[in-house]
Amino acid sequence: MRTSKLSSSTTYPFICSFNGSGINTKVGLQADIILKKYVLSQIGKAAADLFQDDFINYNKGFILCQNTNVLLNKMFSSAAPPEKEFASIRNTISFTVVRMPSTFVGQKGNLSKNYEYGEKLKVSVSFEPLDDDGTNKPTGSQQATGPIKDKKRGVLFLVYRDDNVSSRTLKSQSGGGGGIGVWS
Repeated sequence: MRTSKLSSSTTYPFICSFNGSGINTKVGLQADIILKKYVLSQIGKAAADLFQDDFINYNKGFILCQNTNVLLNKMFSSAAPPEKEFASIRNTISFTVVRMPSTFVGQKGNLSKNYEYGEKLKVSVSFEPLDDDGTNKPTGSQQATGPIKDKKRGVLFLVYRDDNVSSRTLKSQSGGGGGIGVWS
């Protein structure tokens, strides 16, 4: 039986940013074919499909993150140096799917602070069973650390969850109105 030790239960990835937060007109994998190829090889098609139009998928509750704070257009665009020259540098960038807190799903615009491209997140890492939608299952380079088998819980995969270190809340929970009023 193969065992794995998780050396840390937290990590600090950055939300993917193609052009930077202020001018991010291309915010999904449609931004560049080279970027899409690298992301697909690391997270697989099912997970990559969540990020075609935006790296922050509020509707499903997932965020595409990277291990380093670099603008992706510098590494993955037609303006970047030819692929052969940059291939080894591109291979150092790893992409991870991070889950939002469940209360944030479908709440874009209703959060006290929306997620920002390039933002550094504090993310908890744990082994969890595979969900029906298949987004827990890592592919590509992440398979080196999973899956593992647990007698009680079955097959487990690494799952990354936003710890909400920015203390985001729903506007209705932050005391700024939107709560339930009482008529007298």
